[in-house]
Parts: sequence; structure tokens; C-alpha cells
Amino acid sequence: MLPIDSLPFVNPDDLKIAKQPVHSKAVLPFQGGETAALARLQYYVWDSENIATYFDTRNGMLGGDYSSKLAPWLALGGVSPRVV
Repeated sequence: MLPIDSLPFVNPDDLKIAKQPVHSKAVLPFQGGETAALARLQYYVWDSENIATYFDTRNGMLGGDYSSKLAPWLALGGVSPRVV
């Protein structure tokens, strides 16, 4: 993975935003890309088997296991709905 300082940002302020630490109240430390998306999918469906309680927990906002948390990767193309 490339260091963030080596990536080309059109606006220098965007680099400052990208370098901000993960918020202390964040549910998950989201990382972009297909590898991270597939790792989350592997964890949620197979490793933890949280998919079994998805219907009951899907609207929960607190904690990383209360829904799949795949929305960012789906929205930005890190993983396709077909894979999920």
C-alpha cells in the first residue's frame, strides 16, 4: 500500500482530511479497497456467523456486529452486490 503522502491530491486540504485519525467513537476502522471489503464479508458471514442474526440486528447502530457494515464498500465499488 502506498503511503498517503505519496498520493496525488488536487486540493491540499483533502490530504489533511485523509490523515485524520480514526474517531474514537467509530464502530469500525474502515479501510478502502476490495481486500478490506472481502475481509469484512468473510468475518461477518463465515467467521462470526453474525449473518444468522442479521434480521434482528440489522438496524442497530452501536457496535461492529449489529449489521454487515458493507455499505461503504458497496457504495464505492470496493465489492459488488453480486459477490455479496
